[in-house]
Amino acid sequence: MGAFMELGYVNNVRGLRGEIKVIHYCDYKEFFEELDSVIIKNTEYEIESIKYYKDQVVLKLAGIDTIELAETLKNQTVYAEKDALPPLPDGVFYIADLIGVKAYLEDGTYVGEVTDVIQNGPTDVLELKNDDGKQILIPRVTEFVPYLSVTEKKMTITPIEGLL
Repeated sequence: MGAFMELGYVNNVRGLRGEIKVIHYCDYKEFFEELDSVIIKNTEYEIESIKYYKDQVVLKLAGIDTIELAETLKNQTVYAEKDALPPLPDGVFYIADLIGVKAYLEDGTYVGEVTDVIQNGPTDVLELKNDDGKQILIPRVTEFVPYLSVTEKKMTITPIEGLL
């Protein structure tokens, strides 16, 4: 198995046939429909069926056929192999890929490194930390982030006056 991407965690079981409820970290719960399997407790499980309950994903996994087996997965993190994830459109990134990207001003001055991505509105906000430990928040819009490459782990920012 290669690199993993954290997708959520098992918060409960559902029914007697071994279904599990997953609190997901994805932008949309239907993301799981694009996967063949998930990894929980270092074991890969084939996804047999997917349902939804409120904003949770309800998974039926191969080999988990009783409530007792499902209970053993409670509070466990759900992963997928990164290579098994569907390709993303241009300009769309997995949050984990943004962590560690280094930010520079247009003149090449180092500003800080992305330590978190805050998702609480129409635009993601990148949380940077500079060498002094100061937190800097930058909206991830072209106006403030004209260049971003997750493969190079580099971005250029044009912050408003007084932000830094």
